[in-house]
Amino acid sequence: LGGILANLAIGYFAILGAVVDGIPSPSFRPGIIVESVDKGGRADLAGVKPGDKILQVNDDLIQGDGVKQFVSDVSENADLPLKLKIQKEEGTEEILTVTPTSKGRISIKVKSNVDLTKKSKVASLGQALEMANGQYAKLINDIVFGYIGLFQGGTAEIAGPISMARMGWVLE
Repeated sequence: LGGILANLAIGYFAILGAVVDGIPSPSFRPGIIVESVDKGGRADLAGVKPGDKILQVNDDLIQGDGVKQFVSDVSENADLPLKLKIQKEEGTEEILTVTPTSKGRISIKVKSNVDLTKKSKVASLGQALEMANGQYAKLINDIVFGYIGLFQGGTAEIAGPISMARMGWVLE
């Protein structure tokens, strides 16, 4: 019991420390960033390179997080040409045409174009304690209900890292 209580206390103080230091506030910039391009894939053949920013798909600007929107745009347009407005690393822009495979894939990996350097600072110790308490309560609630779900037969929705990558942001 002492180990459990110690872990709970350490967790609370870790959250409190993060709140006092400042919690990163995501600031999304236009587009999404191409992390990698599979050699010989559809995007590679069209001229997409790692480091490029995809700003637009057809007439739709990529805004906010943008990754899910992009994945959806590509997968919903299998075998149909897509016009990608790309900003190259040197700053020039060009339009590239990529046709997804019949499975709706173009063989690239993308990530959000986000800046996490902005931090929300707390104004007082009272505010820090209030924020830490709220985050801690949410964390404990998520853990408790997660275990309840496991014990009530909710294991069908559990996925390992490979399954999560397939569901997420990698377009093969």
